[in-house]
Amino acid sequence: MAVGETKTVKVFYEMAVTEMSSLIAPNNIGLRNRLKKLLLNTDLTFNGSYEVPVTTLDELQTRWEFIGRDIICKIDTEGYELSCLLGAQSFLSSENRMVLQIEIHRDKTRKYLEPQIDELLLNLSYRRIAELRHYMDPTVVDVIYVSKEF
Repeated sequence: MAVGETKTVKVFYEMAVTEMSSLIAPNNIGLRNRLKKLLLNTDLTFNGSYEVPVTTLDELQTRWEFIGRDIICKIDTEGYELSCLLGAQSFLSSENRMVLQIEIHRDKTRKYLEPQIDELLLNLSYRRIAELRHYMDPTVVDVIYVSKEF
């Protein structure tokens, strides 16, 4: 199962380096991928693709008991973060105190997503409080946001 903007079925792309698997088609030309290929001594092979059901965080929220709990949510979906957040607006607007850690890619193919993620979360009353740089790749950061209750 995957998480996205709407309930649907999508193609999941599985990579040999599993942390690079995503609903986004693989890109073997970026700096990050070249670094991983060199450091991990792998050819970043594409293992294949298959269809997976996609749900939303809003849908999952109705299945789990989140009411009155503090929540820490990490979203690292290799470029699919905005879609995950768009499918989580009720969840993100709940009365729970939340900390979000979202991986942001600043490479030339995905840098347009950061301002969209910022705008969405600011409109939901989140504050951006920190950036954690990845040691292997200067184009990737984890951005920490907190809900208005913090």
